[in-house]
Formats: sequence, structure tokens, C-alpha cells
Amino acid sequence: MGGFRFEGPEHRKIGDAILLRLPTGNIDGKDFSYQVGKKNIKLSYGQIVSLAGDFYGNCKYLGDAEQISDKWDGDPDASIARFVKNADLLQLDKAGYLKDVIRIMEDQEKEVKQALKDGKDIAQVYKAIGDKFNTAWAKATRFDYLLLSLCNWDHFGEDAVKAYKAGHSAALSQAKVAHGSGNVIDLRRAYFLEAFAAHFLTDLFSSGHMRTPRRILHRTYTVTRPEEVHQQLEEGLWPNMWPADQCAQAMHDEDCANGLWALNATGRRWPTYGDKQLVSSKGNVDFDAALAAVQAGAHEVHEVYETGQDRQVSDFAALGMVPDLDSLSSFNYAPLFDVTQDGQTLRFRSSLDDRSVATYEEYPLAEAPFSNLLDRIKNSGQYQHQLPLTLPFLSPSSLLHLRETSNTVLSAAEYGPAFSQSAVDKGANVESWNMLSQETIDMPDPSGKVTWLAADKIDSDVYFLVGKVEKPNVHIAYHLGITVKDHHIEVASQRSDEDSNASWSAGDIRFGKLSAGSSKLAMVKCWYRAGAPWKPKFELWTFQQGVRESPTRSSLKWPNAPSSAPFASFCTYIDSDDQCETYVTCSATGSKTTWTFTNFDNDYKHLKSWTFEEDVGERAQRILPLPTSKCGPCRLVRLFYGQGSNELRLDTLTIQNHSVSVDSTIRIPVDWSGTAEEQYLTWFLADANSNGHLDLVGLVTNQEGGLTVLAIPGQADSTFEARAVQSAITSDKGDKLTAPFMKPVAARQARCKYLGTSDETGAAIMALFDNYGILGVRVIRPAQAAGTLTYEIAGQIPAVAGQVSSCLGWSTREYKPGREAVGFFVE
Repeated sequence: MGGFRFEGPEHRKIGDAILLRLPTGNIDGKDFSYQVGKKNIKLSYGQIVSLAGDFYGNCKYLGDAEQISDKWDGDPDASIARFVKNADLLQLDKAGYLKDVIRIMEDQEKEVKQALKDGKDIAQVYKAIGDKFNTAWAKATRFDYLLLSLCNWDHFGEDAVKAYKAGHSAALSQAKVAHGSGNVIDLRRAYFLEAFAAHFLTDLFSSGHMRTPRRILHRTYTVTRPEEVHQQLEEGLWPNMWPADQCAQAMHDEDCANGLWALNATGRRWPTYGDKQLVSSKGNVDFDAALAAVQAGAHEVHEVYETGQDRQVSDFAALGMVPDLDSLSSFNYAPLFDVTQDGQTLRFRSSLDDRSVATYEEYPLAEAPFSNLLDRIKNSGQYQHQLPLTLPFLSPSSLLHLRETSNTVLSAAEYGPAFSQSAVDKGANVESWNMLSQETIDMPDPSGKVTWLAADKIDSDVYFLVGKVEKPNVHIAYHLGITVKDHHIEVASQRSDEDSNASWSAGDIRFGKLSAGSSKLAMVKCWYRAGAPWKPKFELWTFQQGVRESPTRSSLKWPNAPSSAPFASFCTYIDSDDQCETYVTCSATGSKTTWTFTNFDNDYKHLKSWTFEEDVGERAQRILPLPTSKCGPCRLVRLFYGQGSNELRLDTLTIQNHSVSVDSTIRIPVDWSGTAEEQYLTWFLADANSNGHLDLVGLVTNQEGGLTVLAIPGQADSTFEARAVQSAITSDKGDKLTAPFMKPVAARQARCKYLGTSDETGAAIMALFDNYGILGVRVIRPAQAAGTLTYEIAGQIPAVAGQVSSCLGWSTREYKPGREAVGFFVE
């Protein structure tokens, strides 16, 4: 039970970093040197923050001891008095165990510092050493440390707010005494009380303390006696009692591990993470927020010391800076527990291993089967695999994540480079990669559940979403244009049109400027009916009024439609003198591959189409464009893999005058573990080793979740060597870099920086994955910025600020395996 808290070094780091104003001059919190106890032990401001509540508070063996927050609503003076009594337990150290507790804290901090120096995942390190130090503290405090954790609701949610109100009120009252006396000793006592109160304030910045209903998830266990606790401890069973409290611990741990997106009354929005993660790179922004609040509280103490004027509780600055506790669930994954507004019913998330789904069981609070619920939690995957490896990385690339939060609300979350001003040194500009924003908009009149078919970026800040709404005997095309700029999302256009596609399945949807003499963008929708015979149809939609207005459908007959499913389609310029792009499809029938080429002139009024047959009967798995000069013809890379083949075949092609020629073919034996078509997550062209030639880079997974990068070296003539440099992605910095439960969502080409240098690569891979319903991100890059095709892990965030992994939907085709996520953009 001892893990309900920011770790000691985390609390201390916040408190030691603030500025304290004294008549003799300003000092840092680490230099506060406040004398406590019989042995004249001197504590820094941060040490006081760390010791408060977790080691010094009100506890007892039988029943529940009164907590600071218990009487705040009806008798604030009683809460303030309780706070002062608790603080004096540290001030006087009557229990006499302060020296031992500090020694154990220092031992823990040494291990943590060494782990950080070795580049280890700090959260995994804290977890690995947790039992050892919790047991040591329990013994050193004669079990006070354990008993305090059994009734520690002062550290959670609204109770933490009340505990801070009581503590800050006590500190301000003492500051007023100091104003009257002019005695610096009285002012230092006020700062001591404020530091003690800051423990509860900083808890409010730990994601595991924000929405866990700690007071509710508790039972009074009157059988708890010293000899029972001692027996539990000695037998290694601690803490196997107290199932309700352990349910609270489970929710606390889940929210701590995965983080939450938060906002406060000032309008600030930021990613929060929990205990054990504050000093990790992803915790930098949360550290800034916590530090600012603690600093605001200390400044108010000094203001009252100088002015002697009271401050109303409603004006406490720090409380305007803590996360808005009522807004958390709407932005984040489904909480493990919550309580109905009347406080009588406990709700338990039964979808334990899909945290993106809010499926709940309800129990009368007095009859909640905590032992049964705890067993189910402990047997779940998310509990057993709670802390996959976190490694910091720096990437200039941004990620936009579109999803629905309801049938009528669209969310846009942005991720990218974030900067912390205080995580290492005051005034520092520390970069990390993190969540930056989340905004929502109401979707105009969808008139039903929208199934999203595609989403594309069609202008610098315009994204176009293509969906359908199916009703009895009616099929509605639903088109939504949005703008995302400066972390703000707006509706640019919306249009719903009845069409005749009720019995058709959606194929590829492509965008291009397809008409000579026109700069207007067009959208081509492919629809199909599978079976024998294959039946396709195509629709042309044109943006007549620009990309910020809805497109209109053109009435035309599409000639030369393929007679089988197109395994690829794209828009490209074919010849050097082309005045517009051409819409290209590829399909395989019998021993032939059929290419169709379609474009327009006269502002999309006149359709032109060509067909070319190639003596290739296999279905290709991927076609990529090779960059060419303006004067050159269109060149492509075509890949064949999977389908039980023991080789990867790569063709380089040239398209000229609407015909296709093969320039080169290479075959590479498949000796990596991922061989099914859907296990190839991405392919792209990039100069991975910086030798001036484009290399072909792919990412492959296997059934165990392992990852292998394939880098096929490019040559000066834009062909490729007949070999693949293979890199199995592993790490010696901790556990669970990859695992079967980390299910691939999407993978895109990205940029990545190399820590400690000015080097950067554009050949990195940003791979998104599902971690039991929460979005995870990892970046894989060349091991060096130049001279190698070997890849390595750059970093990983296994759960990004509590964001669910669901997207707008999945694009699937009956005629090819796998699926593609709709709504993720990496730039």
C-alpha cells in the first residue's frame, strides 16, 4: 500500500526548485535548512514536501484516524487545527524516526540517480525497488507509513484540495503573525507549514491522484492490530489485506502509468503523468505546472508577511492552477472506478483490457464485492503489463490524431515538440516530445452514425473527412472539411448528399488536380461489389469553390473500369509535359496486370482514359513513387511480398505515354520473422545513410510483437541492391519495448534528432500502437545520422497522456488483407 504517492525524490525536486523570499535575501528551496526534531535535523523545503502526509500524519491501528479534509466543509477551523497537529509531528519528531526515514530516502535517491545516469526507465526502476524501500520505511516508522496509506484520501482529488486549503490557511495565518512580530523565525515557520501543505498540492499534479475516488474505495478494517500487520510483513504477504483500498491502489497505479490530459481554471492545458514519472522526459511539462503552483503558494505566504492582509480561500492562486477535476473523464480513457453523483453506486469498468471502451458494472456502494473486483483486476492484462518501457526521444515531427468522442463530437489531438522551462535548471529550455493540445467540435447534422472511409490533408491546414451514413433504403455521403491551426479546430465545410451506394462497398478514395487548365482539386471515390463478376464504379467530386468549400459530384460515365479489384490507386504526373495529374489504378487478372490512366480537360467536363496491360499476373502489395526531375517520366517502386512467398520482389518501373516498363527486378530471400502481408507495417523511400541515394525502408512485425526494420540500399541510378539490412529493434534500458499486447495502429516516416548533437534524420519511423486501448508512440531511427543502414530504437512513450488509441475508423478492403487507420497524420 505504500505506493500511493509521488516518490520522495519527485516531491523533493519540486520543493527544492522554488524561490523563497526572506528579509536577508532570496534563497532556493534546497537551501531552506529548516531545523526540526530533537536531533536538530535540518530539512530543505523539498524534503518537508516529501515527508508531509506520507510519513507524518494522523493514523491508528483500530478504525480510521481523522484526516485533514474530513471536517473542512462543516468546520474549517477544525481541519486547520488537524493540519497543524500533523505538521507538528514532523516539526517535533516525537516518534523519533525522522533520521532513519531520511537515510532510507537518500539510499533510494542514490539508486534512482544511478539509473537515470544509465539511461534506464525511471518508472520501472522505482517499481523494481519499491517493495524493498516500502518495507524499510514500514519497519523504520513502526508501521505508521503503512497505516497512513490506509486512510490517505487527503492526497486525492477534492480531499487533497481541502487538505491544501487547510494547510495554506495555516501558513497564511502564521505569515500574518510574522508580519506583526517582524521575526524571521515566525516567517520560516510559515514557510514550513506551506511546504507541508505543498505535499497535498503537488499530489494534485499526479495523474493517479486526480480522479481516483480514494475515500469511497476504502473500508474500515477493525481487525487490523499491530501483531497482524507485523505477521503480514514478516511473511511477505503485505499488503494482501484491505481489498477496497487495493482497488484504489490499482486505479491509482493505472492512471499514474498512463497519464491524463488536464486543463485548469486559467485555461492552461497539459499532459500529466503520475508517481514515478515526474522526472522522466515526458513529465517535464507537468513538473513546470506543479512547480508554478507551489511557487504561487510560497509567494502568497510572503505577500501576507509583507502586507498583513488576509486572503480569502477562493483567492488562493495555487488552486486556480491545479487540474480541473471535473473535466478529466471527457478528455481521457475510461476510469477504472467512479461513483454516481448521489454517492450511492460504485461503477466498475468491466472492459479492463480495452480502456477506450466505457463499459461499466454497477454495485450498491455498501455491497461492492471488492475482493472479487480486485481478483479480476489482478488477472487483467493491463494490470500485469502496466509499465512498458519508456525512453525519451526528440522528434521535430508532429502527430495529429482525429477521432470521435461521441456520434456528434470530433476530437483533434496534437503531439509534437514541447519545451519545459524548469525541469532541469531554472530558465532552461528543455525539449521533449509530448501531447500539445486537444480540441473538440460538434459535427454538423450527421443524421446518424458516420462510418469514416478516409481522411486526407488537402491544403496547408485543411483536412477532408469522407464518411457515409447508412439508413434503411438510404445511403448518405457525409463530407466534412476541418481546419486545424495553432492548436485550434474549426469546421470549414460540411455537406450531406443522398447517393445510390447502399449495396456497394467503399474502395480507395484519392485526391488530385486531374484536369488540364484547371487548378481545382478533385476527389475520386471507388466503389465495388465483390464476387464474380467483379463490379466497380467511380465517382468524381470537384472542389469548384476551393478546398474550404464542399465538393460537388459530377455526372459522368467512367470508361475502361478495371475488371478486377484494383490493388493500388494513386494520382501522379505521368510525363514531363503533363498539365495535370492522372488517376492511376492497377489490378491483376489471370496472367495480366491492367493499368488504367484517367484525367480530364475543359475544367473536368471532358474525360480521357487509357489502358495498358502488363504480363504480370501477381497482385503487388505496395507501389511507391520515386522522386523524379521535372523533365523525367514517372518512376515507381513495386513490391511483392507475403502470400506464402519466401522472397521479397522489388521492381523499378517507368510510366511514359501511358505505358509501363520494368527497369529492374531484384529478389531478396525472406529470413525475417514477419512474413504475412499484414505484418508489413510501412514502406517509404528516404536517404537513410545520407549517401545521396534513396533507400527503401520498411517496418515488419511478428506474432510476438517484435519489430524488424528492413533497409534496402539504393543506388545512383535509382535502382536497389539485392539485399536487405535487417535491424531487430531491442533495448537494454528496461522491459517490454515490444510485446504482443502492443498492437500496431499505424506507422509513418518521421524525423528524429540525436540526443546531445545537432544531427537529425528524415528516415525515422514513428510507429503508433494500442496499449490496452491507450495510444502509444515509439520512434525508430538509423543508428547514426550518416554512414549506416542499421536501425535502433530512439525512444518510446507507451501511453500518451491518457489518450485512447481509437481513430476515426479502419479502412478495410475485401480484396486485400489488413486494415489502415483513418485519422492519423505525421508531418
